[in-house]
Amino acid sequence: MTNDQSATSLSRRTTQCANCGAEDASDRVELFDRVVVKLCDKCCDRRAVRCPFCGSSFGREVKRESRCKSCGESVARNSKTPYLATRLASSAICESLSGFTLVEASPIEGDWIRSTLPACLLQAACAGRDSTSIESAFAAALRTKFEFGLTHDRLNTFGFAFARAIWVCGGNPRAIQRTLHRQSLESLRERGLVVAVRILPAGDCCENCQSLVGREWTIESALDENPLPCRGCLNTNENGYGWCRCEYEPRLDDEFEDIMRDAERELDQANAENLRQIMAENSEQIEAINAQVERIMGSSKGRKPKR
Repeated sequence: MTNDQSATSLSRRTTQCANCGAEDASDRVELFDRVVVKLCDKCCDRRAVRCPFCGSSFGREVKRESRCKSCGESVARNSKTPYLATRLASSAICESLSGFTLVEASPIEGDWIRSTLPACLLQAACAGRDSTSIESAFAAALRTKFEFGLTHDRLNTFGFAFARAIWVCGGNPRAIQRTLHRQSLESLRERGLVVAVRILPAGDCCENCQSLVGREWTIESALDENPLPCRGCLNTNENGYGWCRCEYEPRLDDEFEDIMRDAERELDQANAENLRQIMAENSEQIEAINAQVERIMGSSKGRKPKR
């Protein structure tokens, strides 16, 4: 079967495991054989000790990360990903796949990601035989698939996961991060009442990101200058690409902020008054409960401890 045929077959939902015949199987990518196989979770666990790069047996269960004695590749295990046939790959690919979740995905977007990730893995497997080349090819495939299949819903649901996966595998996530930040600015502009944005730095941000703190941009100037992601972020991967974790913090109109503070103060006062009214209306029941608690506590103090 050609690579195009293999990628096309990924879009069809599978049910029967090719190994044991179980009905809960799905498409998995075998990195060593460069093919898609239909396996259930149980059969993936049985094959989890096979090196995805040279095919040799580890002879032991891989818990976190191990080095193959045959080819010397560093291999990690991710028991949660449903995309790898052996559930073994380089630590970068395992970390990348673990970032994708379908919790907030619609059925349509869920089907899209279930076909997209195996297709990217298959393309990466066909492009190289060691961890470095497969990771690089996987990052490139992820970026291409995301850009060509980009929709508003996919950006919201999977944008961060794609950017993070690309960076972990040595690629440049800046394009996706910039799109996400611009969408955030557009959303703030649509809401109104925001007069400026500031940079909210990550707790352990680098000195270049820290240098942006204290400055303000209007929505329009931020859209023109794109201060985020930080161009000189020092939190880099092995290829020197940064992973900026800073966010925009909106500054509201001063008059509106005063209104919001007054509203919060009035709400607190109303809640306190409601609580006092409820306690007054139920004072007899509260006193009866307190008296019962005191009797119980008093009787327990008079008891002798059992030996």
